[in-house]
Amino acid sequence: MRAGSYNYALFSRSDFSAFWALFTDNLINLMVLAGICQFVFGMPAEIVFGRIVPGAAVAILAGIAVYVGLAKRAAKQHGRDVTALPYGISTPVMFVYLFGVIGPIYWSTNDPMLA
Repeated sequence: MRAGSYNYALFSRSDFSAFWALFTDNLINLMVLAGICQFVFGMPAEIVFGRIVPGAAVAILAGIAVYVGLAKRAAKQHGRDVTALPYGISTPVMFVYLFGVIGPIYWSTNDPMLA
């Protein structure tokens, strides 16, 4: 099969288990992030659930769409199946960012928008 003539199947049967694994991982990370921001840091619910969670969700969806597009392009270019990189919130990085950046800024300024 020559490059450029490959028909990339957007979904296959095995993709559903990968979808649920990535969805569950990102959902739990969003719940942990929201819980820490609201209950540990004491941020207002309007900021946590009105800005942080929706912003993170939109960023995750956009990132996944970009990686799917890149995988589709690479499959067509190389004429074979490729795998899109799973995208989402890295759990270790989330904790570093929460307790190394957001928390200290919020505690020192008491300004959730700045944090």
